[in-house]
Amino acid sequence: MPACGIRRSSAAFKRPWTFEDTSESLQVKSADKTGLCSIYYEDEPGRRRVMNRLSREQARQLAVQITRFPELLDELEKLRAARDDPA
Repeated sequence: MPACGIRRSSAAFKRPWTFEDTSESLQVKSADKTGLCSIYYEDEPGRRRVMNRLSREQARQLAVQITRFPELLDELEKLRAARDDPA
């Protein structure tokens, strides 16, 4: 197991990860349509403040970053391999 305690759990979910916009949330899903997470948002500022939700744009930005997670783990693995490779 890597030092950070993260196993390649993202490998269990088929790539690419995408997201869909529903009426009140963004659904992040794997390639086989397995639901990975929901990010709730509210467009109306007054309701957003009371409900403590993100704006649609903030939720979209977060969803984009979540869909990049498998790529980031691959990059981390490559960097660790390069660091640990006795040259």
